[in-house]
Amino acid sequence: MLKLALEDEASGAAVVAADDALLSAMTPAVLNGLVVRHGAVLFRGAEGGLAAFKAFSSRCAREFSDYRGGGLRFGPLDREAIGGDRTVLTVTGAGQAFAIPLHGEMQYLPEPPELLWFYCDRPPVDGGQTTYASAAAVERTLGD
Repeated sequence: MLKLALEDEASGAAVVAADDALLSAMTPAVLNGLVVRHGAVLFRGAEGGLAAFKAFSSRCAREFSDYRGGGLRFGPLDREAIGGDRTVLTVTGAGQAFAIPLHGEMQYLPEPPELLWFYCDRPPVDGGQTTYASAAAVERTLGD
């Protein structure tokens, strides 16, 4: 049985693993309900590594697109495929000394992604935050 500890956060919901079965027991319907209700879902303490994450995301999403980079496709800022899989990439600019500002992920495409998946294998000792927001919510706050 799946045990969840759900923490409401200003930016979404955090699902904290209460047992080792967090990802394997989560159904697409439960995840979809969390995404619809909270806009973003963060899983903490999930076991199994990249293989478990890929299996989980594949169960919960119908298709994945390769990253088709925009204007920042050079050297230290570019992303690299992990294990030859163009849908699993390193972070943008893993070696740079400045933060990547809030931006729309592949919003320049005719059909940008409807859902983004982030996986962290080794959290950094210092920093390493990922800023995310609903584009619709940001637009609403801008006014006319």
